[in-house]
Amino acid sequence: IAGNPGWYAIDTTHYVFLSNAANKQFITVLARDMETMREKAYIPLFRPRNQDIPLSPVRVFNTQAEYHQYGGPRGSAGYFRPDRGELVLFVQFEGESKSDSKDNCRSVMFHEGFHQYVHFSVGDVSPHSWFNEGHGDYFAGAFVTGGSWKVKPFDWRVEHLKMHLAEKKDLIKCKTLVRLPQSEYYSNAGLKYAQGWALVYYLREVSKKKEHQKILETYFNYLADNVAAFRAKKKEEEKDGEGV
Repeated sequence: IAGNPGWYAIDTTHYVFLSNAANKQFITVLARDMETMREKAYIPLFRPRNQDIPLSPVRVFNTQAEYHQYGGPRGSAGYFRPDRGELVLFVQFEGESKSDSKDNCRSVMFHEGFHQYVHFSVGDVSPHSWFNEGHGDYFAGAFVTGGSWKVKPFDWRVEHLKMHLAEKKDLIKCKTLVRLPQSEYYSNAGLKYAQGWALVYYLREVSKKKEHQKILETYFNYLADNVAAFRAKKKEEEKDGEGV
């Protein structure tokens, strides 16, 4: 950020926040909340197998237009770049109030922050999309209070599911959803993200069955124990995709 007027850095234990947002106090609160989520949510639920986790950069633009100019995909509210380890966000959503924009920014940060953490915690590999995006949206419904965190249903996904059910459209079967590669998950993404969130939220917050409560931990442990195989599979899928 040297030589870029208006930019500043906020360092925490595991993150460096880079921002040009006018409200520096808000960015300071975001940095504090991100540390809380890492220590109180991500780490207890997903014990890291990789001890060499790099410092995590979080770049927060002041406006949505600046975010897109930097390379933020259209239709997105934030993203994580595995090749750079960087999480990219923005504060002011176009057409939204300052208050709603802050809430949206925090939700997106918790979502993308999970992607950033889990990618490196198991050794530079990302989980299947239902697990990765489902948990991202699960944490997007979180809020930090008193040095801890709580979670509620993520409004973005709840409203989409309500609309879908009201129109009596068929949902995707779970056995199909959990086998979708990333490229297919992004097709009709609204429904798949909503169902991925619903599955994770159900398993974590609703179901009392012991066999259900073991599913997410079993999957994560399998992923962590088979990193090399997951990497090879991903390269194979990427190679196949280049020829399409």
